Amino acid sequence: MAGTDPNGSTVHVDPQALAGAGKTALDFRQIVLSTAGALGPAATAAATGLAGWQTAGALTKLAHTWEKQSDALAERLGRTGGNLETTAQQYRATEAANQAAFEGR
Repeated sequence: MAGTDPNGSTVHVDPQALAGAGKTALDFRQIVLSTAGALGPAATAAATGLAGWQTAGALTKLAHTWEKQSDALAERLGRTGGNLETTAQQYRATEAANQAAFEGR
């Protein structure tokens, strides 16, 4: 699909590519969610073995920060994937409506 942006340039949109990118983002979200909890127990076990060392506290802090960042990444991937899929559906629906209007349906 093609259109013109405010500067007069042609804009090409491929709804299938948008939908594919959305699916990929949602697939990556699932990967992040499925692996996010793995660091906490490992860091806790390592920190327990390093009692009294500054490294123990640093490992615990690292695991907490990693968990927060993983959650934020999963949320953003989910939002982006959903938005891309919705945009693809909207482009398809608009194209179908425009075609129907030109054909007098």
